Amino acid sequence: MTSKILAIVLALCVADSITAQSIANATRPGVDNPKISDANFAVAAQQIRELDRPEFRAALRSRLLAWTRPVDTAERRQASMALGEEALSDLNAHRESISPATASWLNDLIARALRNFAGADADGLIAKYVLRKDEGPSPSKDLADAINALGDPVKAGAARSVRLN
Repeated sequence: MTSKILAIVLALCVADSITAQSIANATRPGVDNPKISDANFAVAAQQIRELDRPEFRAALRSRLLAWTRPVDTAERRQASMALGEEALSDLNAHRESISPATASWLNDLIARALRNFAGADADGLIAKYVLRKDEGPSPSKDLADAINALGDPVKAGAARSVRLN
């Protein structure tokens, strides 16, 4: 019981802190987009490569890409495009180990970040790494088919007549 109360109090404190930070960031004049130097961008990209979990790498890369703006230097935009391609290819290569919903969400985050600074130039890159849905067996589809079969009197009767040995 004490641990539940402590967890609730901690959650409320964290929520208040996050709300206060977001309000403070929203009301500060002149703060619209964080800036990062080219050297720090390269260091952050390298450190992201060394992480183990592909979904965490994709999320951090999308965040790093979101800091690139159309007014940045050509070298910076090119480095960001390379990072975006790395992010999409890594996500595509590890799609079996990431849930489809998470992979789709991360793919959209990366695509949105690329389009924000590269515009139409990013469309070819995004199209190159489209997440393909596997047509193999799906547990959720199998469950839906089983429920539908039980609702059909003919199929339900056939299913009941099968005996397990």
